[in-house]
Amino acid sequence: MMTWYPPIAVFAGIIASWFGVGGGTVKGPLLMELGILPEVTTATSSTMMLFTTISAVSGYIAMNRLLVYYGILMFFISTICTLIAQLALKSIITKLSRPSLVIFLFATVCLLGALGMLLTSKDILLDIVHGHFEGFRSICSEANK
Repeated sequence: MMTWYPPIAVFAGIIASWFGVGGGTVKGPLLMELGILPEVTTATSSTMMLFTTISAVSGYIAMNRLLVYYGILMFFISTICTLIAQLALKSIITKLSRPSLVIFLFATVCLLGALGMLLTSKDILLDIVHGHFEGFRSICSEANK
């Protein structure tokens, strides 16, 4: 069975890059299936998402499509909110003695992410079904400026 995990991980990485989600979102359930502790799975998934995010932000900066001051502001706001959420979750897990909450929250975030991608791409999917999709624009096209 272990010989199937590397090809599955590569396929998960390809799917994650196609849809623009962090690799941790796709590989997190695989890590849980391997029996890795939920805390380790979420930390590893978050680290994979961090690298995906850094890669995406670097691309946007290179194409001059990002307001850097806005990105810095969002970075600090998200860092503070993450720290508050981590402390609150740790307190709740300690109080209830239920580390399974981590698995539930991780599954909820993955489900909400998949639902968000589906809703965001609804119009494009309908165009494809009806045969009206014109393809992707070039990175260098004037419509991207």
